[in-house]
Amino acid sequence: MSKNKVTVLRRMANHDLIEEYGHRTAAPCDLFEDGQEFMVQDWDKRPKGFCEWAWADLAKKIELAAKLGVVVACCTDGFRPVVFEIERSKSSTQA
Repeated sequence: MSKNKVTVLRRMANHDLIEEYGHRTAAPCDLFEDGQEFMVQDWDKRPKGFCEWAWADLAKKIELAAKLGVVVACCTDGFRPVVFEIERSKSSTQA
């Protein structure tokens, strides 16, 4: 299986929704840092420290990244979403 790089592009907080629906915190997700990178080879093995929910969301985009080379995807947290780039490693494009 090819290696892929997952990069945290941006962490956000939708303050209007947080205020309207009384979410517990208004800060962006604290499980990640902007620019943080993870090298992934086995998509059935979540990297240590990676949010379980975000991992489940990204798993849906793996096949697309394999076809396109790069995909931008977001976790499904409507209050504090995190945007990721999934990039197929350059070595996996060579056969």
